[in-house]
Amino acid sequence: MTEELPPFREWSIAAVRLLKGAVEFDDPATWQLVLGARSTLQEYFARIGLRLVVDETDGVAYLRQLEEDELAEGYERLPKLMHAAPLSYGATLLCVLLRDSLRRYEEEDLRNERCVITDEELHEEWVAFFPPASDEKKQRRYYDRAVKAIRDAGFVKPLEADGMDGPSWLVSRALRQRLRAEELETLRDRLSEFAEVQDEASQSTGSGEERA
Repeated sequence: MTEELPPFREWSIAAVRLLKGAVEFDDPATWQLVLGARSTLQEYFARIGLRLVVDETDGVAYLRQLEEDELAEGYERLPKLMHAAPLSYGATLLCVLLRDSLRRYEEEDLRNERCVITDEELHEEWVAFFPPASDEKKQRRYYDRAVKAIRDAGFVKPLEADGMDGPSWLVSRALRQRLRAEELETLRDRLSEFAEVQDEASQSTGSGEERA
């Protein structure tokens, strides 16, 4: 004997999509569900310690874990659904590159409705920040791990479309929300400092190995 399910609600579709990652305006059906049931979704997710963030200007909605100072009594007992994991140097570098791609798209691209970058372009930009590698396969594996990390974080989605030259990535507007301009500058400074240290180390050893 099975238990009877509660009546179906359309907003459940949006809830599941949000649990899988950011929802953007270019998915109009789900986007309208989010906007239409915003209050219901906010209450639903708040009960499990998550904040629904909806930015209509950027056309993006996503979930984030409630901070400690946002929790009401009793909510501190909830286990966390989303854990902030530190990104590697390679993944952080990808975030900075993609954030720049998003900025260029918003300021200069008047033809396309979405910010898309091919995997080849992204890898070419990324590898330019490293000394020449003696083991390109090892460096490629490091790149692939970095891409997986930011994909798991919901900053990019794989894109399959006719006419695309090889694998491509759709850059999520959530990246702009999660990586503000001031944080971007801080990351750039840290990456520059890190690159200088690594270049000095590479020159002293004559090695161009990857920074893992």
